[in-house]
Amino acid sequence: NMKGGHAASIIAVEALSNAKVKLDGDLIIAGVVGETCHTPVARYQGARFRGCGVGARFLVANGITADMAVIPEPTSNRISVASGGYVYVELITRGNPGATYRRGGTKIQIKPGEDAIEKMLKTLPALKKWGAEYMGETTYHGESAGHVNVIAIEGGHPFRPSKLPCFCRLYLEVGQMPGVVHGDIINAIRQVTEQARKQDPEIEIELNVIQTANAAEISTDEFVVKSVSTAHEEVWGEKPEITWDGWYADTAPLTRAGIPSICYGPQGRMSGGGSGYYPKEGEHVSVNDLTKGVEVFIRN
Repeated sequence: NMKGGHAASIIAVEALSNAKVKLDGDLIIAGVVGETCHTPVARYQGARFRGCGVGARFLVANGITADMAVIPEPTSNRISVASGGYVYVELITRGNPGATYRRGGTKIQIKPGEDAIEKMLKTLPALKKWGAEYMGETTYHGESAGHVNVIAIEGGHPFRPSKLPCFCRLYLEVGQMPGVVHGDIINAIRQVTEQARKQDPEIEIELNVIQTANAAEISTDEFVVKSVSTAHEEVWGEKPEITWDGWYADTAPLTRAGIPSICYGPQGRMSGGGSGYYPKEGEHVSVNDLTKGVEVFIRN
C-alpha cells in the first residue's frame, strides 16, 4: 500500500541511481514500521497494535541519523514543518451486573443492578463540553488547532444476556500542537471526572493514560525547507504553501532526535473531486502529480 509521495521518492532515487549521479553525501531510504497511531490496549495486544512512530524511534535510538529528512506523505504539495501529538486516555466505569429479568412474589429482596454503560453515558456530555472549550482555546500560529474525540466505547459482555454491563471503557484522544503540555490535558480530564462524581457519587471513573505522543516543529529557515521550496517552485512555477499538520507523523520522533524533518509529497486526489484521504473513495494520484513529484525529489 504505497502512497503517491512514497512512490515518487522511490522512483526519484532509482532514477538518480540509474543516472549514476555523484552525491556529496549519503542518501538514505528508511522504510520504518508503525508510524500510524496504534497502541496495545485492553485485549488488543501484540505487534499488530504497536505504532506511534515505533519504527522511527527505534531507528534513531539505534544509531541511524541524518542531516535532514523528508517524509513523502501526500500533503497536496504543501511543506509541513510541524506535526501534532496527542494524549490518549482510557476512562472506566464499573457497575453491579444485576439481573435484567423480574421475579414474582415478595420474599426476595434484590439489590438493584448498576449499569456501567449508563454511568459512562452520563459523563459523556461533560467530556464533550470540556472538549469544545479546549478546541476553542487551542490555536497554533493563529489557526484553530487541537482536537478532542471519542475513539471507542466498549462495555459489558455481548455473550451474556440477562446481566447488566459491569464495566464500560471509553477511549478519548486529545490532540495538541507544540506549546501544549501533556500534563495540563491529563489534569483537565481528571477534573471533569471528579466533577462528575461530585454531581453523582455513584459515578466513579478510573482514568488511565494509555499513550502520549510528542508534537514537533522546525524553523522555516531550515535548509530542508528552503531546498524543497526551491525545487517545488522550479517544477510547479509557484512557491509551495509552508504550513503544519495536526496528525502525528514520523517527522516528530526524527525532529526530536535532532534530524530536521518535513512532510512533503504529491497530492492525493479523490475520484469524486477534492484532495486528501477519504476512506469511502480511497486515495488516488494523477500521473501528472506523480511525475512532477519525482522531478521535485530529483532536483532537491
